[in-house]
Formats: sequence, C-alpha cells, structure tokens
Amino acid sequence: SNTNQNVDITSNTWGTGVPAPTDRTVPVAGLVAAVVWKNRWWAWVGNRLYFTQIFEPQSFASLFYIDLPFDRGDAISSALPQGDTMVIWGQSAQAFIILGQTSLDFEVRPALGSQAGAFGPRAAIAIENGLLHVATEGVYLFDGASDRLLTYNIDPGWRDMVTRSSPVDLTKTAVVYHSLVKEVRISATRLFPWGTPGEWILDLNRTRQQERPAWTSTDRPIG
Repeated sequence: SNTNQNVDITSNTWGTGVPAPTDRTVPVAGLVAAVVWKNRWWAWVGNRLYFTQIFEPQSFASLFYIDLPFDRGDAISSALPQGDTMVIWGQSAQAFIILGQTSLDFEVRPALGSQAGAFGPRAAIAIENGLLHVATEGVYLFDGASDRLLTYNIDPGWRDMVTRSSPVDLTKTAVVYHSLVKEVRISATRLFPWGTPGEWILDLNRTRQQERPAWTSTDRPIG
C-alpha cells in the first residue's frame, strides 16, 4: 500500500561529507517590509535591519543584522536603495545612509542633512534628481546630502491631513512616480477642504514654470 512518511534529515551521507548548512534561518516574526540591494534581501522591524546571505534570499542568519542608533527610540519606517547607497528613514527627522561598493562590505553613516523621516515603507521613491520621501512635515527631496521641502504651496492642506488622520492610515501612504509624464502621485487619506480621500499630484515640469501651480489633487479613490 502507498503510505506517506515525514523524515527529518539531521546528517548527510553524500560523498563529500559536507555538513548540513546552519545559516538557513527563516525571517524573524514581525518584519515590516523588505527591499533588495547588493544581492541580498534587507528587512526590518523596530530599529533593527536584517540582511540575508549573499545570493541566498532564504538565509536570514541569526547574526546578520544592524541596529541603527535612532534618537528618541525611533524605528525604521522606510528604505530605498540607490546605486551603491541605501537610505534608511525613521519616523522622525533622522535618517541613515548605508554605503556598499561591494556585496561584502558596508558602512553606516548618519544623514546629517535630513530634516524629516517617512510615513511608512511605501512613502519613498527615487525620481530623476534625488529620493523623494513623504513625512509628517511634508514632502522632501533628498539629494544625498540634504533635504528640500516641496510642499510649501499646499502646507495648510498637508497639515490638515496629518492632524486629522490616524497614525495607522498615515503609515499606509504610498507614492509613485510616472517617469513618462514627470508626475509624482501621493495617496491622501484626507484632502483639504473636502475631508475625503484622494491623491496629491506633483507635476515636475511645472516646478520650473512660475505661472502654473505644480501641485494639484484629485478625488480618485486610493486603495
């Protein structure tokens, strides 16, 4: 008769006698999100950034992590790889830059010019001339050295959204970049003055034209 059996293999019997690998640790519970950079997966929970073995996305070795020294007990909210660097934002104004010219050596430095964090894992994106991140204070463009605020013209509406939205809803804020039409679209839980969900749209072409507003909004429902 046909029967099924479960067998736990604790040692190998193949010719080379190589011991079974011991670094195939599964991801820890509670990971918020993950990105791919330098041939590894990078994932986080709290202020701890985990990374896998090189070319082995299933191998979260127990000692492969970096604790980022955020101020005031902050936690990682978003990460964005860009070339040989990866920017890590917290929920406050502090950010860190991880430098890695190869897949084996990494260096962590504070981003001293950062002025704001990011709402959540979807609240940062790379555009033509920098990294755009969406935070409590507004929308900022990070050029690798300093932040530049882009939301002066919609500050009353932005403050209304932040103060009248729940923290859980704000962490779900997502930003996308449409490179063909040079538009950045940001999901909004609340648009001023209507109080309904929608999206903010930044036209990068209009930022160079003083006669036309760069920011507009739509009431298109955002999932």
